[in-house]
Amino acid sequence: MAKMPIRFDIDENLLANLRAYAAQTGCTVTELIERFCQQGLEMASQGSIPTLEASHIGRGKNNRLAERLEIVETEVKSMLERLSLLESKVDVDIDVNDYLQNWEKSLELRIASLVDTFVEKHVEEILGGAYRHSGIEPSRQTIPSAEQLDAHQTDLDDEDEPDEILTEFLEPHART
Repeated sequence: MAKMPIRFDIDENLLANLRAYAAQTGCTVTELIERFCQQGLEMASQGSIPTLEASHIGRGKNNRLAERLEIVETEVKSMLERLSLLESKVDVDIDVNDYLQNWEKSLELRIASLVDTFVEKHVEEILGGAYRHSGIEPSRQTIPSAEQLDAHQTDLDDEDEPDEILTEFLEPHART
């Protein structure tokens, strides 16, 4: 029988298995392919191709499968670690956001209290100055409360906006 050279593409994994099988049986890959073809075409007897245990043939596949499985497991572990870090960051962001909201509310109350105290002191200074200019002795009972002054000033200044009234009131240097 004359032999002819041929060229065909073959899967790398299959070729690697063929090479390993050929090395174990002591023949070349070409001889092994010829024997498989003869057996497949029923041109050769079953005993012409040496048999190896199935574990030897499948060992290459199992090794590659184990490698792939290990890679997948590593990727899954990496994803779980990143997910855990992300969850931790989200928890910290939520905690910080809650803290800032509470701090903002507390700060608003403190600022309102400081403004009230400042306004009361400023009203007392204005009334004290007015009493000194008029020569009247101020008494604690005759000093109106800040609410009464605000209501009185709002009644007098109907054309002024509330923001303008507050701004003028809080800036004592602008009047002098």
